[in-house]
Amino acid sequence: MLDGLRELGYVEGRNLEIEWRLAAGKRELIPDMAADLVQRNVDLIVAPNGTVAAVVKQATRTIPIVAVATHDGVGAGLYANLAHPGDNITGLESLAPELDGKRVQFLKEIFPKLSRLSVLYNPLDQGARVHPAIITSAARAFGIQTELFEVRSSSEFEAAFDSILTNRPDAILSVADPLTLVERKRIVDFCVEHKIPNAHEIREYVQLGGLLSYGASFYGIWHRSAYYIDKILRGTRTNELPVELPTVFDLAINLKAAKLLDARIPDGLIAIADAVIE
Repeated sequence: MLDGLRELGYVEGRNLEIEWRLAAGKRELIPDMAADLVQRNVDLIVAPNGTVAAVVKQATRTIPIVAVATHDGVGAGLYANLAHPGDNITGLESLAPELDGKRVQFLKEIFPKLSRLSVLYNPLDQGARVHPAIITSAARAFGIQTELFEVRSSSEFEAAFDSILTNRPDAILSVADPLTLVERKRIVDFCVEHKIPNAHEIREYVQLGGLLSYGASFYGIWHRSAYYIDKILRGTRTNELPVELPTVFDLAINLKAAKLLDARIPDGLIAIADAVIE
């Protein structure tokens, strides 16, 4: 975002003041943070995901909101529709649910005998809630059974991990939301320790030792958000800015992780990968 803003002539501390707020995956902090920003009467609020966007939308009907990397924003009630999203909100979708099938496909290509898949997700997140049915349907097409494991807070991960090991799966697929993103190293470390193949939505998991990720480029989405911020600050109404769908997608593969799993990555996947970590 800051790179994109700088390219448009905005420099924090010179002609741009940013009130930063960080909840670090703790949902209970978001309402007070949103209320504080509304009280300060800021010109615009950037919500880094659908969870935050939903809270901010409840807090204000007048301050413009740019929601970034939302999952099924229309279905979650954030936007009226993609073309005319709402009186004070617009944003950029991640298409994360629509790409679940590709993540399952990539796992199956690497592990042809894959038959049992564990799905780790947070049911409290509106965007994350749409994933299980999509993943289950996609997996069924490949002859894969799915088992769902819910985590609602950081304290629930150990119990979820213990449950996963009770009936050890052939692979794990994680669904990104603020909580699982904050706990991404914990998720990856669990998979590495128990040598369980794993797939995720964003490259940061793979950089920590995860096997593969596939999804919209988060850098691309955040960079593009600067365009929306600029338009709104210059007077464009949010309802005149259609919700944008991503056009750049990112496949990352960790060859070191593959070696630990005694897995051979097909040459075809290596050829199309945007990042290969060795």
